[in-house]
Amino acid sequence: MNIFFERANSVLKEMDKSSIKRWRDNVRVVPQWQSLIPPEINEEVEAQIYDALLHGNQLDVYYLKRGNKKPEKRIVNPLGIVLQGVVHRLICTMDGSDNPRHLPIHRFKKAKENGKRVETPQDFNLDSYIESQNIGYLISVKPIQLEVLFQSMAGFHLTETPIVKDQDLKKLSDGRYRLKAKLADTSQLRWWLLGFGGQIEVVKPKSLRDEFKQVAKEIKNIYDA
Repeated sequence: MNIFFERANSVLKEMDKSSIKRWRDNVRVVPQWQSLIPPEINEEVEAQIYDALLHGNQLDVYYLKRGNKKPEKRIVNPLGIVLQGVVHRLICTMDGSDNPRHLPIHRFKKAKENGKRVETPQDFNLDSYIESQNIGYLISVKPIQLEVLFQSMAGFHLTETPIVKDQDLKKLSDGRYRLKAKLADTSQLRWWLLGFGGQIEVVKPKSLRDEFKQVAKEIKNIYDA
């Protein structure tokens, strides 16, 4: 991606007297949560991946799985790119499978187009894939019917930025907000909820409520030690 940003900067530098140049000096993007340092990406590998995606070509890659010490050779069909925070992910199928996966680009150690055309799964749509929240770390393939109580200040943001389009959000007589929504069962959902600390109460599903009870006990034990 740095290559594209450098090209964009070069164009802007040529517009010294243009209001477009001033725009860059007056606009900033800041992370919503705690910022992290981006992982290092091999620029040659990244360029090969982007070129293959652009031209619809298959890739021979060496991919380092989490926890492994040596990368494995795989055949990849690139289907799309998703930028998730500081992590760039390649949406792809591997080794003849029709099931799309999302793999961090920084774990690709080598990549080269192999001269074959990409094999796209039937009915694959990148937006549908993202909307299904498969981009998260799935705990279960079965969605959950979430019900959570938020303290007033913690829940207000959901009136302006819903978690899903069809969420059911109601302000209760005690000032709290009750959220009901059908969501993918992911690690990201848990991280989001845990970020509110004692400002929320998970009501349903019972399995998730029990999980948060256990987390609360473990945290208490740590601080009581």
